[in-house]
Amino acid sequence: MMAAKATGSNCQVVRKVERGGVGNSVHRCARYHYRVMNELWTGIVWSLAPTILVGLLFWLVMRSIVRADRTERKAYARMEAEERARRGLPQKP
Repeated sequence: MMAAKATGSNCQVVRKVERGGVGNSVHRCARYHYRVMNELWTGIVWSLAPTILVGLLFWLVMRSIVRADRTERKAYARMEAEERARRGLPQKP
């Protein structure tokens, strides 16, 4: 195995020399691993964000529809009760 330091940094690039040329290169640098992990988490967040946002939007729309229906039913029941009282009919059970 041959180790070579990258110029101007504290990183090491270790190359495993195989027959027929250079094989795997392994970067031994904290900044490199931080960048790779940062890119990984960034990719995960960007791939999940649209699904979460669409789900949140769907939930908000359905919540507003259910609330509007509930308040409309209450208003209709109140109007019907007023009409029954005005006409002298018994209250609805």
